[in-house]
Amino acid sequence: MRFFEEQLQLAADLWLPVIVHSRFAVVESLSAISHFAGLRGVMHCFAGTPADVEKAVGMDLCVSFTGNITYPGAHATRAALKACPLERLLLETDAPYMPPVPMRGTRNEPSFIVHTYRAAASLLDRDLLDLSKRIEQTARELFRQHERGEHAGEENVQDHTQP
Repeated sequence: MRFFEEQLQLAADLWLPVIVHSRFAVVESLSAISHFAGLRGVMHCFAGTPADVEKAVGMDLCVSFTGNITYPGAHATRAALKACPLERLLLETDAPYMPPVPMRGTRNEPSFIVHTYRAAASLLDRDLLDLSKRIEQTARELFRQHERGEHAGEENVQDHTQP
């Protein structure tokens, strides 16, 4: 936990997004993140509850779902997806793991993301193209490039792009 908190502090100091894979530790991860006001990032390969989604979104985090939303027994994961506001929703492959139905049982590939998008669009009763544009916008906002000098603590970071 100490190392996780040190990474969170570094991200906060440098205004960088965190990507948190919190499998089996969603509550503990959210608790640790709550101590870092202004931290932005994504709860990757989310496996929490709708209440956990609400906590993550309340901390201005994005929530990312993978191919497991297509699994027949993934009722809780689909409920969490439905609880996620569109402006905080991301979808991902988690390749080479968790391939979506109908590719389950094979090695996951990035091209399989289309199945996850189709499932999410159906679950959310959204147009696939509109959903994909919204998710792209969310990803761009999350991983936005800051103008030079906007980073907190940037004066301590060596610029290797200049001779």
